[in-house]
Amino acid sequence: MRSKAVLWILVGMFAAVMALPASVLATPCATNPTTLPTFTGGPGGAPAPCSFTVGSLTFTGNDSLNFVGVGQFNPATSSGVTVTAGVFNGLPGIEIGGGLNAGPAAGSSLDIRFSYLVTTSGAPITDFHMAFNGDPGIGGTTRVTETVFDGVTGAVLGQFSVTNPPQNLVNDLILSSSATSIRIEKDIFLANGPGGQTTATISFVDQLVTQSVPEPATLLLLGSGLIGMAFGQRRFGRK
Repeated sequence: MRSKAVLWILVGMFAAVMALPASVLATPCATNPTTLPTFTGGPGGAPAPCSFTVGSLTFTGNDSLNFVGVGQFNPATSSGVTVTAGVFNGLPGIEIGGGLNAGPAAGSSLDIRFSYLVTTSGAPITDFHMAFNGDPGIGGTTRVTETVFDGVTGAVLGQFSVTNPPQNLVNDLILSSSATSIRIEKDIFLANGPGGQTTATISFVDQLVTQSVPEPATLLLLGSGLIGMAFGQRRFGRK
């Protein structure tokens, strides 16, 4: 009877592990940068996505990737898209690169959609910042749009984009409420002009994060509490 109970416990544990989302099973990315498919992982979590940690933030692929190219485009597959983690312009984040372009053949386009998680072990996340160097050429389009969700409740915390044209290369989003877990759905799109004269390009897309900083009054209370704890421990030690 005991062996049967142990067997059922093991079966339950295995089922619980299999039910976990792929992102929970993610391991640190082996290289920096890594490829986009390695970062996001495969369908059903095989292979599992990987993650980057920058300071108190962890960026984890979310088992979601859709790569569609029409006409003449580069890279030929999503494996040519890179994900780099680090500090950019003084803020932690990730950068999507790989020299994306569409053209010069008429009617060329490239659309890359994927999602990932951002979690913090420190202060809550309050703002997101996005920048790119999209060049539409003559009559083309370059844009990056994204929707930000609360990673726990699923509530939409904001939407924003960078585009050219019109030339809007940098944009900021203040979340409707701060959170410690965020899910981002990102769409990178570029298409050349109808005449096929030039090539639309995007060399990089930066995603940077701002976290809340305790106000001076909060820091004062925290400092007073630590001093009180230290004083109390000294008094306790004397007894």
